[in-house]
Amino acid sequence: MNKLWLLLFSVFAIVSCYAQEGFQNISFEKALKKAAKEHKLIFLQYDAESCAQCNDVANKAFADPELISTLSKKFIGIRITPTNNDRIKITKAYEMGEKSFGTLFINSDGVLIHLMQSTTSRSQDYYEEISLAEKKLKLMAEVENLEKNYFNNADKSVQELEKLIQTKTDLNQKTELLLTEYINIIPKDSLKSVRTIQFLARQSPILGSKAEKQMRSDFELFQKAWYAIELKDRIDINNRVISKSMAVAVNERNENFAKKVAHFSAGTVSGNAASRNYNYHLMNFYFRINDTTKYLSSAVAYYDDFSEVLATDKMINRADSIAKERAFRNKKVVNVQPMENGGVLKKYTAEVRMMGPEFSNTLNTAAWRFYELDKRNQYIDKALQWAIRSIEIFETPNNLDTYARLLYKTGKAEEAIKTEERAIALSRKNGLERKEWHLIVEKMKKGAPIQ
Repeated sequence: MNKLWLLLFSVFAIVSCYAQEGFQNISFEKALKKAAKEHKLIFLQYDAESCAQCNDVANKAFADPELISTLSKKFIGIRITPTNNDRIKITKAYEMGEKSFGTLFINSDGVLIHLMQSTTSRSQDYYEEISLAEKKLKLMAEVENLEKNYFNNADKSVQELEKLIQTKTDLNQKTELLLTEYINIIPKDSLKSVRTIQFLARQSPILGSKAEKQMRSDFELFQKAWYAIELKDRIDINNRVISKSMAVAVNERNENFAKKVAHFSAGTVSGNAASRNYNYHLMNFYFRINDTTKYLSSAVAYYDDFSEVLATDKMINRADSIAKERAFRNKKVVNVQPMENGGVLKKYTAEVRMMGPEFSNTLNTAAWRFYELDKRNQYIDKALQWAIRSIEIFETPNNLDTYARLLYKTGKAEEAIKTEERAIALSRKNGLERKEWHLIVEKMKKGAPIQ
C-alpha cells in the first residue's frame, strides 16, 4: 500500500526543503473559502514531523513542473509543515496519527475525499492519487442520489440500502445508523446467511455496535463466513474496525473503550505481537487525548519492546529479506525488446520496502516525543537509548539532531554541539541543509535554552 520506503536513500538530491511552488501560503480557513469560490478541491500536503526523508521524497516529485502546473490548475494547494499554525487543527480534524503524513484531498466543506498516507518521489504516483480523488468525488455525488432514492421511497429496498452502505464504506463515511436500519428491515432468516454476515463484516462495524453484535451473535456462522473471506481482506477489515473504534474512544475520551479496542487489536495477531499491538494502540490513545503522563508510561513499554525485539539487526535483515522476495514476486515489466532469435528481452523493476529506515524512524519518533513531553526528564535515559539505536540502524540528519538535543538536555553540551554539527553536515550532503539548526548550535555554545 505505502510507497514511501520504496526508495534508495542514497539518491536523494532535493532542490529545496519545502518546495513551495504549487502551494499557497494561506491558512486552512482561507483555503476552504477559495476552494468554494473556485469550485476546486484542496490538495493538502501534510508533512511528516520526524521523518525528514519522507518530506524530501515528496519534494522531489513536487519539483516536476508538469505536476506543479496540474496542482495549480485543479486544486488549492497548501502545505502543513510541523510548525504550521493549522497543524493541531488539521491533526485533530482528520485524525492524523502519531506517524501520519501524506496528502489529503478535501472539499470546500472540509470533508476528506481521499487520503494518500505516504509520500513518493514519482510524480506519476500523485497523478494516480489525483485520479482516485476525482473518482471518489463522483462516488460522493452517487451517495447523494442513493440516499434520495432510498429515503424518498416508501418501500424500502434491501438491495438499494446495501449499495448505499457499501458506497459510503468505500468512501470511509459513517455507516453505523444505516447498518442498524439494515438489520431492522432485512428478513430475519437472511441474518443467518453467510452472505449477510460477510456483508456486515466488510463494513468494519464499530466494536459494540448493533451491527457488530449481530454479526458475531452466532459464533459458528461467523467463523464460517469470516474465514471464507481472503486473508488480505480480513486484515484490512480488522484494521478499519480498530481505526473507527479508536476514533470513537478518542472523541469520547473513553479509556475503558480504548482498552477494549486495544484488546481487540491484540486478538488479531499471535504471540508477542499481541502485547505489542495492545500497547501500541493504547499508547496512541493517550497521545491523541493529550494525557502526557499515561502516554509516557505506556510508550516506554511499547518502545522498549520494539527496540529489544523488532529493531535488532537479525529481525531487520529478516524483514528486508522477506521484502526483497515479495518485491521479486511482484516485479513489473518496464521494457520489452525484440531479439534476433524471435524472442523478447524483458526488463523488470521491483520496488523494495527496506525496513531499516522505517525502524530507525520509529525509534527516532519515540526519542523526539520524549524529548518534547518529558519535562521532568523522568525517562531521559530511555530516550537516549532509542536515539542511539535509531542512529545505529540508519543515520539521518533528523535522528542526529534528536540525539544532540537529548545530550544537551542531560548537560553534555560539548558532545551535543559535535552531534548537531554532524546533523547539519549530513543534511548538507543530502542536498537539504537544515540551516535553522545553526541557531541551535549557537544557543548550545552559549548555554542557552533550545526548547
